[in-house]
Amino acid sequence: MVYLTSNLAMRAGFLLDAVAVAESLEVSREEMENRIRAQMASAGNRVEEVRRHYSRPEAIADLRRGLTREKAAQCVYEHASVQEREVDETQVADQQGSR
Repeated sequence: MVYLTSNLAMRAGFLLDAVAVAESLEVSREEMENRIRAQMASAGNRVEEVRRHYSRPEAIADLRRGLTREKAAQCVYEHASVQEREVDETQVADQQGSR
């Protein structure tokens, strides 16, 4: 089950990356700084640990990727068209069994 969850998370990340490219989504320096400030504010007595973490280039790259994916998810949500339909339990069980 862990493999399935991590596999789905990885696929979702790739899809959000593709949405970000297709929609030309970018994260500004200000957005990055705001997120870091927010994390420092909630870090309590671990502010120095947060500061050290974000002194690493790979941590900044991870933050940028995460913020870009958040924007992509918001974009998908805003453009989504939801259709409700009734489904019986056997259909759900059949779909879960095919994974």
